[in-house]
Amino acid sequence: TAVAQAIQRIGRAGHRLGEESRGTMLPMAGLDFLHMPALALAVSRNRPEPVRIPEAPLDILAQVILCITLDEDWNTDRLFDFVKTIYPFRNLSRTHFDMVINMLAGSFKQTRIRELEPRIYFDKMENTIRAAKGMRMLLFSSGGAIPDRGYFQLREQDTGRLLGELDEEFVWERNIGDTFSFGPGQWRIQRITDRSVEVTANDKTFAMIPFYKADPQNRSFQFSETVLELLDDERKSLQNPAVFLELLQTKYFMDKPSAKNLSDFLSLQRQVTKTGLPHRHHIVIEHCCDKTRENNRKSVIIHTFWGGRVNTPFAVAVSAHWKKTYGYPLEYFVHNDLVLFHLPHDFSARDLISLCGSLDVQNLLKEGLPGSAYFGAQFRENAGRALLLPKGGFGRRMPLWMTRLKSKKLLAAVLDQPDFPILIETWRTCITDHYDLDTLAKLMDEIKTGSITISEANTIIPSPFAAELSYYMTNKYMYEDDSLAASATPSGYIAGINLSPDFLPKISADLINEFDAKLKRTFHGWAPDSPHELLSFLEDRVFCTLAEWEELIQACSRDSGEQSACFSEPLAHKTIQIKIRSATLVASRSHEKDLRVLAEEEDRPKDEAKKTASAEKLQRRPELLAQYLRYHGPVSEEKLANLIGLGRQQYLEITEVLKTEDLVVQGFLAENSTDKFICDRENYERLLLLKRSRARKAFKPVPAEYLFPFLARHHRIISPHTGIDGLKEALEKLFGFQALGNLWETAILPTRISDYRLEFLDTLLLKSNLVWSGSKNTVCFLLQDEIEYFINPQSQNSEAASLFPSLKGKYTLKDIVTESGKTPAEARRLLDEGIRNSAVSNTTFHFVRNNELVKKRAAEKPDPIRKKHDWKHIKPEDGFWFSLAASVKNEKLPEKSGPLEELELKKERVRILLSRYGIVFRELLVHEMMGFQWKDILPALRVMELSGEIAGGSFIMGIPGLQFALPKEIEQLNQVGNEKPVYFINACDPASLCGKQIECFKNILPARQPGTWCVFHGTKLVAAVKRDGAEAEFFCQSDDSNFADYCRIFQFILNRNCSPSSSIKLMRVNGKSSLQSSFRQALEKAGFMADYKALVLRRTL
Repeated sequence: TAVAQAIQRIGRAGHRLGEESRGTMLPMAGLDFLHMPALALAVSRNRPEPVRIPEAPLDILAQVILCITLDEDWNTDRLFDFVKTIYPFRNLSRTHFDMVINMLAGSFKQTRIRELEPRIYFDKMENTIRAAKGMRMLLFSSGGAIPDRGYFQLREQDTGRLLGELDEEFVWERNIGDTFSFGPGQWRIQRITDRSVEVTANDKTFAMIPFYKADPQNRSFQFSETVLELLDDERKSLQNPAVFLELLQTKYFMDKPSAKNLSDFLSLQRQVTKTGLPHRHHIVIEHCCDKTRENNRKSVIIHTFWGGRVNTPFAVAVSAHWKKTYGYPLEYFVHNDLVLFHLPHDFSARDLISLCGSLDVQNLLKEGLPGSAYFGAQFRENAGRALLLPKGGFGRRMPLWMTRLKSKKLLAAVLDQPDFPILIETWRTCITDHYDLDTLAKLMDEIKTGSITISEANTIIPSPFAAELSYYMTNKYMYEDDSLAASATPSGYIAGINLSPDFLPKISADLINEFDAKLKRTFHGWAPDSPHELLSFLEDRVFCTLAEWEELIQACSRDSGEQSACFSEPLAHKTIQIKIRSATLVASRSHEKDLRVLAEEEDRPKDEAKKTASAEKLQRRPELLAQYLRYHGPVSEEKLANLIGLGRQQYLEITEVLKTEDLVVQGFLAENSTDKFICDRENYERLLLLKRSRARKAFKPVPAEYLFPFLARHHRIISPHTGIDGLKEALEKLFGFQALGNLWETAILPTRISDYRLEFLDTLLLKSNLVWSGSKNTVCFLLQDEIEYFINPQSQNSEAASLFPSLKGKYTLKDIVTESGKTPAEARRLLDEGIRNSAVSNTTFHFVRNNELVKKRAAEKPDPIRKKHDWKHIKPEDGFWFSLAASVKNEKLPEKSGPLEELELKKERVRILLSRYGIVFRELLVHEMMGFQWKDILPALRVMELSGEIAGGSFIMGIPGLQFALPKEIEQLNQVGNEKPVYFINACDPASLCGKQIECFKNILPARQPGTWCVFHGTKLVAAVKRDGAEAEFFCQSDDSNFADYCRIFQFILNRNCSPSSSIKLMRVNGKSSLQSSFRQALEKAGFMADYKALVLRRTL
């Protein structure tokens, strides 16, 4: 698509009436001087490559099916008819459609690859399908046709401004302090996170240039003919170089210096190879033999200039033919202009002519293509589009190496599955979309007939045309690609572990039972919540024992509160029970044949056809037992055979197959048990990870009062931050928390930043990607590119949207009034409405601050009636207004429909909450916004606990129910009891436990009111100051040695930067007049003075 891209980019220029679009191409070196004039000629002829619409792409079909079936059941026949009305799928075959349905339904899950878990519920009896739970979030986070490259974001550290993207392999090789060029400037790396590189401007005159390792872009033969035409023009004017220089300037649009550089470059190629240049009817074979190489290995470079769409299948076919002939593959490198082979012996033009006459390209591609990096890269991209390799999720970067690793594992598992649709789609993509086999056949015929002549050259180092190959060869060996390894060995956490069963790590019985119950979904809160989901779960398992089925139904009844019959009766005609010896097994009717395979006796039929059929059925038994073990923890081998009705000899034969295929672990796996157990290998790995995460130092639950200093220290209220950088760190724990607008700068931020000033926040709002969002009478802070985690701005539908000429712009109030024709008062009203609907925001915090002041002034004295467009009332500090919807990539977040829906989004929200609190439980989250409350995140907490990312348990006494925490924070909980700092927290602060409905604090903490402050000494509440100092309750003695420290809260209220009080009149202390209180003398020592009605503390300048 080089010509089409050039036309499109040049067409962006000259966007003025009557002006022509112009573009300048800047060749840097070498072949650039050859390609760019050819490109200019193709552009001038308006010959872009033809558009190729993919025919029935099966990877996109998988997305289409999931989208259509999100909200309702679809009959597969009706769905097929509907899909065929979409133009690219007009010729879709029913066979390919059914393959995609089976893939999405989990038909390939026997490959043991987690990426092939079911994504739809397929009721084969009713012939209906429906997207599984969690698919809405999968589509929302990973849908689309553009492959994920795993790039790092490049951001300016001070402002957070996005500068661009960097290849992850370039980032891996960098260190803090490295400098590099990007765009017009130089940058120094200050910080590297898991998804971004933060830099500051650098004044160095020299710095490295980032590299990007992209997948190769194959040039079409149509454009290659233009390149060959230029080379042919050079041949025709060989006797008169001046004519060629003139031709380059007139026909190929080159300036004189560039034309001279190209002419010299081509002359150098002639001198080195001592033969003519390649052109449409001439190719050159260059024999490059470096005498310093070991084994006299020789490089043969075939200069074709046919383009990658022709050169790539040619190289793959030659390599496959070589392997077929000599027993080993031929190493090759492909370029748009040439093909390089590493050969152990001589290769001549005669060999190439002979080769072209015998190559069966189609069949050779089938043999050589699957192991190539090119095929692996296409498979990875197709699997990503089919949602088999999901992206990292919201704001998270999925490393490309990890995606490649998963893709290789998936490809290796399905390579022998000819009906796997993504494999078929990869073949179609390569053969039809990316390769030009018709042109290759034509060119090979021309070589065979002599229409294309061949010249040979001998060189010691690669010729100028081949000089770039050194880079591509280095790139190949230095960086991993998508090609499959020649041989694969079992890998994983316990690879080779069966060799020493006596030394396997043992798992506690409690952990095994808990893990087993969660896999079988009988654990409390894990049971299916509908008959539909219960049947789908049974189909995934294939079969279970009758006792397990009855236990699962009881768990469904327990968790849902419904009668057991509500689950068993609707499925009675969709399930089947078969008795095998002493065991009774249950399966869905769609798996009846599988169940009968287990029941079938191993007789020896005389008929050969029956013998073959019987053998095929018996081969299915190991797969069925492996599937059964996937939903269990370690199972005693002595019990397992009886559980599913297998004879001892049958059981031994089947488990031997599973051991050979490295699917199970056998040994003494349970603590305090002499029984030998068998366990699914992946499940055993997960158990080991869980054991490791729980094997930390035993933690004794701490008293509930430890939460006070723990949260205060976690938020740096104890030992606060300083400066604007401190404000950044403080806000990272506060993103998404909704608080009254005036509280942010009077109570929340000043307690975390000791030298807080109003301009700190305004600077961040103006120069970074920090924004604030309103909701009714509250305000929260967010990062602009993470808005989707927290809110759903509706400015498109808000009346405030009509104020903005463009939703992507930022405007002053004066601009808004001018463009909309509204009065300043009306514009402010609409903006205020937009703020309350989380639709608009401002680049400063003045509006939030001044809104409170305006309300106070209005209560004292009404404002005069303002005339229309009275600009004196529009002040510069109003800042710039903008729409929050412009920052949201999707207009609406997916709706919730079950405990597993939006799992990835919920996991991100859990991480945000753990950043805020360190530990989470139901009562702690009652004041969080929708989506962040306990019922919303509990499914994600369970998944993260199972994976070992977080720990669950009882860490704090007096808190009922489940508690989850980061492992590092559990240790901090134990240490806070040893410290006794004095600190104060506003009752509405995120770190405050006031109003949290925690039973043990109900009679201790005051009400959650914005004017109320709690003063603590270590874990003890020592004072509660209400109405911003008008009332106080002390829970200490008046002669307490720390009493003066307890009174620092009053000085804070007087001297804070925002809305300070000139004086505090303390009217009542412990329910009595302050003048009559036993604390009067202690308060006077703290600076209070007696007035005629109260104790007064005045601010001193």
